[in-house]
Amino acid sequence: MRHFLLVFAIFTGFLSYSQKDSIEQNKYRFFMDGNPFFALSTRSNNPSSVSFGAGATFRAGNNWFFKTKRHYGVFRLTWLRIGLHGGDGSGFILAPANVGIGPRFLINDKVSIEPMISGGLLMITDDVIAPTLEFSYLVLPELKINVNSFTIGAEYSFRAEKSSSGMTRGYLHYVGFSIGGRLKKID
Repeated sequence: MRHFLLVFAIFTGFLSYSQKDSIEQNKYRFFMDGNPFFALSTRSNNPSSVSFGAGATFRAGNNWFFKTKRHYGVFRLTWLRIGLHGGDGSGFILAPANVGIGPRFLINDKVSIEPMISGGLLMITDDVIAPTLEFSYLVLPELKINVNSFTIGAEYSFRAEKSSSGMTRGYLHYVGFSIGGRLKKID
């Protein structure tokens, strides 16, 4: 955790220094997305046993764009991700304060592509009526295409599901899509 905080502090300092050249880019910071997703879960003791699930989340956060001489980058703080999931069990999803980083490729003045990797805390319940809260992590590669203020993207995650004794009980594959936008310019 200390290493993460140190890297975060250094990176934030770099962002504030490099933002002097990209004031115009930082006027598009706030974003909101809707995220429909699908999940596939397999069990290690029975690989032919497969569970499917689906759901939707809403997320909101801020982007900080930075620019060096020829390259653009993005630091993202997703401060709210909340949703519902269903399948073999249904429940709530909450992922507060996730962070991400990635490059930004400008195609022209209106179109850009942002491959990112995000991660952070994930809280999920296994039942809506009598929920049991499970704490986990989220590592999420994502690809977004921005056209003016409209964004569309795809995200994928893969992780092992562990039992309380630490044994791997299966694997979870997550595929999500994001549809949303960035707030217009903030003066």
